[in-house]
Amino acid sequence: MCGRVGLGKEMRYAIDTKYDLAISRLVFESRYNIPPTKPIPLLYQPNGEPDAVMASWGLVPFWSKNGKGFFNAQGETADVKPAFRAAFKKRRGIVMVDWFYEWMKLDDGRKQPYLIRRADGEPLLFAGLWEGGETVPTATILTITPNDFMAPIHNRMPVILEPEEIDQWIEGTPQDAKALIAPAADGVLEKIAVSTLVNNAHVDDSRCAEPVGFD
Repeated sequence: MCGRVGLGKEMRYAIDTKYDLAISRLVFESRYNIPPTKPIPLLYQPNGEPDAVMASWGLVPFWSKNGKGFFNAQGETADVKPAFRAAFKKRRGIVMVDWFYEWMKLDDGRKQPYLIRRADGEPLLFAGLWEGGETVPTATILTITPNDFMAPIHNRMPVILEPEEIDQWIEGTPQDAKALIAPAADGVLEKIAVSTLVNNAHVDDSRCAEPVGFD
């Protein structure tokens, strides 16, 4: 699963230049502990032209009557599941964050939170799907079985794309997109043990991302 993410103070995305989007305009302050239902940056093509927006995290299918959103979708089946198949066919996007959190169960039963980010310092580009909402789009993050790095921490991980795969994911055929649904290569990510303050979705400050003396 991927249920908490963070955005750094400076959002330097290589795709800013490529698409002339000035994505950094979307975020005016750092967010250290973003839970589902809150705004997250989304690169998408609502009218055939690339754009960026702060989407509501939790895709609400167009046919939903209760407004329930799905913050994650299993990448292996998103193309056929009723909640996601229409979006997978026509409304794929990139959720852009700087890190995410995951919790690893320890031998004593406690769960230690880790901040997971790219080892090269670049932003994370998550494969996502979106639907139009009443005011802003709603979006979900696709997940996949973990690579060797993530497996000891959790049994799922986000589908992480490289910048050169953006066009294939957003503009390609469903078959093209399906080919990108795979665990990230080992070595792409690094982990930092952080405070259990991140357990509380109402705590959103720099303490959530500060390393603690545990590994």
